[in-house]
Amino acid sequence: ARQGAENLPDALRNPMQDAPVGALYSAGMYTVERLAALCAIANPMLALNCAKVLSRQGDHFGAASVVLAMGSRNSREGSHGSDDVHAIIVWALQELVPKLGMESFEPVLQSLQPDKMSPQMQMQVANALLQANEVGEAVKWATSSNLVGAPCSQKIPFASFENPRQFRTCDLQAFIDAAEQTQDTQGALLLAELQSWWEPSWEHLQSMQRLCSPQKFSLRRQQLQALALNDGSCRPEMRFDVLVREGMHQQATGILISAARDNPAVAHEALRKGLEGLGQQIVVHVSQPPNGLMESLMPWLEQLVSASECVDTAAELLAQWIPQRILPLYDKHVDQMRTQCQNSAVNATTKTTLRSWLMRTRRMYHAAGQADSWDRRFHEFTHTLRRKTSLQSVWAEIEPGRPVGSVPATPHSQADGGAAASTPNVGVSIPGTPA
Repeated sequence: ARQGAENLPDALRNPMQDAPVGALYSAGMYTVERLAALCAIANPMLALNCAKVLSRQGDHFGAASVVLAMGSRNSREGSHGSDDVHAIIVWALQELVPKLGMESFEPVLQSLQPDKMSPQMQMQVANALLQANEVGEAVKWATSSNLVGAPCSQKIPFASFENPRQFRTCDLQAFIDAAEQTQDTQGALLLAELQSWWEPSWEHLQSMQRLCSPQKFSLRRQQLQALALNDGSCRPEMRFDVLVREGMHQQATGILISAARDNPAVAHEALRKGLEGLGQQIVVHVSQPPNGLMESLMPWLEQLVSASECVDTAAELLAQWIPQRILPLYDKHVDQMRTQCQNSAVNATTKTTLRSWLMRTRRMYHAAGQADSWDRRFHEFTHTLRRKTSLQSVWAEIEPGRPVGSVPATPHSQADGGAAASTPNVGVSIPGTPA
């Protein structure tokens, strides 16, 4: 095939040699395999598809021959930057190594030079190797990829992690765990530090705790706190998460308020992601009065609830965890609308606003697991405004199929039980967080 690659038309016209005696595949398949290898060498862009065709037909050895031919061509011509070669090797590591083993592909892997490849392609090789359970090689490739643009492996342990820098998404946890399982603690620690360098977060900080000394962990924690306080280029949800865990509730709220001045949607999303990252136990724990998170967050949250529905997704989480703080926010607006409807004529704008507040409030009650309480509240509301016939369409839209003023059939005891069940536990300790 290599000889024919110099003159593809002549090679295709000349008959190919017969399959070797005793071959496990037919002469026809042998011919297809040789032709695939020939096409791959003549035009590297065809190599990956040729290998995939052979593999789909069950001829994994034929597919491997195409990969090895490309690797040999890569070594001979020095085309270390070829994306076609890199792509077919990554595919082989993912698809063929589990079937044929790693030994046959080691020469191809050794022909690659990480410094000639992009970090993204290096990570593809690393992920493929990890999938093939080649942990040592996978860790080397993942480390090489993430050292690009970072301090070198000798300097990263002493780097100033509190200083501003370029950040990017970086998830190396699978490699860290794999390295630790093979007793490669130093390799795991280096990956954990690189992960925190590129994407600082409380979660990534915890990955380092079991790998380094308490003194080193304390230093990295202080550096992360300084970064969250001072670096506006960090993700606001990360800054909020870290500062809440460190007990700096006013500063955490200030981060979100500052973000809202530039882009309210970003602040709403940061609040939601920050709450999700903290989780129910921590949010309930740090919200205890008199100096809890909700004391600093509530004034801003009241403004958000009044101004936009965009905050409702984050408020829905809080309604699940601390309904006693969130439901009154929405009840207040519903009561204001009731008073307005009682004291003035109802127009289209009033109906639209009323419908919005009723639906938003119902959403919070359902999130809190207090649907029965909402049914009673809605019944009382409609009963008070029963003479406002112009609101009939609103009632029908909020609770379709229920007669106006009807009493819900759910027992009060069930409603009380639902409210109690939705109230989260308090007093949960947070590892590594000041009480």
